[in-house]
Amino acid sequence: MHFPDLPAKSVLGLSFSGDHDSAITVVSPKGEVILATSLERHLRIKHDGRFPFKLLSKVDWKNIASVAVATRQSNSNIAQGASLSSPKLLSNRRKDTIFHTPRFYELLETLPPPITFVDHQDAHAASAGCGSNFDKCKVLTYDGGMYNSPKYNLL
Repeated sequence: MHFPDLPAKSVLGLSFSGDHDSAITVVSPKGEVILATSLERHLRIKHDGRFPFKLLSKVDWKNIASVAVATRQSNSNIAQGASLSSPKLLSNRRKDTIFHTPRFYELLETLPPPITFVDHQDAHAASAGCGSNFDKCKVLTYDGGMYNSPKYNLL
């Protein structure tokens, strides 16, 4: 596995929840995607959600200005009622609450640059909008991770 040379002051995007589909992306200061890869593509394990040590070991950290993690800093199960997209109340409370474990934070502390937490749905929207080649666009996101994105879920 060979990663390209990275421009100085790039941002590394990290998709890691400890659940599924760990991945990294590197974006240049100009907003160009330099690298995007999923852990499952390298280890051949579908939906591999482990911390992507193998991918991160190939990163030239001297050129990374910061890391953007695609989750809220403090996850909780907040969408138990109506949402902006569906005003009908849930008939049953969700049982699949996702909370970050202490190990989640320990793993993030192994990364050298400053870390910024990015809302799950904002991360989806950014990848769609920035990759669209439009100067302006509107993006709708909706997936199973939405329940941990309060600004989209709560009325």
